[in-house]
Amino acid sequence: MEEFPSRAVNLHASLLPWNRGADSNFWSFVDGTPKGVTLHYMDEGLDTGDIIAQRELHFDSERETLSSSYGKLQRTLMELFKENWHAVRRGTASRRRQPSGGSYHRTVDRRRLDYLLTQGWDTPVSVLEAYGVDRRN
Repeated sequence: MEEFPSRAVNLHASLLPWNRGADSNFWSFVDGTPKGVTLHYMDEGLDTGDIIAQRELHFDSERETLSSSYGKLQRTLMELFKENWHAVRRGTASRRRQPSGGSYHRTVDRRRLDYLLTQGWDTPVSVLEAYGVDRRN
């Protein structure tokens, strides 16, 4: 039987291939990886499908919290989806392979760092960035 590429899409709150899997917003600050959103086709892997569209975002670390940054990511994802929906529905949306590399995290990975969430989801992202810089040095 001939295989056809998937037309199912996923809206992911990271700039793939960075931060595949769980808690992508959290890890983008801890790992110091690019931040953004991706609309991609689903395949047999987790967040590994061909990219339809992406949008990079930048955050003011001194003003943003995990909650406020997540809200911006979600609003941008909805905008990106609306901009591309007609092409996805018609089967004419662009399709490009993800670059190699990137990162992947599971929920259990974040749970080991829950102590960083000093104010829950209202924790300033600067706290996460500071931890990440210390960890990488």
